[in-house]
Amino acid sequence: NIHARLKLAGDEACIRLERIRTADGEPMSYVIDYVPRKRFGDKVLRPEMFSESLVVLLEEEFGVRFEYAMSWLTPLTLDESIATLLEVPVNTAALMIEEIHFDSKDQPVFLGIQYFPHQKVKFHIKRYRMRRG
Repeated sequence: NIHARLKLAGDEACIRLERIRTADGEPMSYVIDYVPRKRFGDKVLRPEMFSESLVVLLEEEFGVRFEYAMSWLTPLTLDESIATLLEVPVNTAALMIEEIHFDSKDQPVFLGIQYFPHQKVKFHIKRYRMRRG
């Protein structure tokens, strides 16, 4: 449940943004972001506001101070609707990344779900061993 993950009351408005991220005109990822309406105050929202980074928009225009994000990575295959948007074959292997971004008060700011087809995007993760004592 989106509202529960963002710690919202059931009647609070939540905006759903759907975007295709491109590189050199080619679709690279499909992104769905859920943002509580209250994060934008009384400002009238226009589509062009969301053409770039949501994090940058919230920081620069709305004074949000991001502290960290919790991420969940899930391998899957793309269904027809998402594969079509990303211009790849149905059942293409992909990585879904779900992230909840938190502010400096440890409150969730927004939930992002991103789909990356394997042939278009590669990730490298550097993991460190935690030292005891």
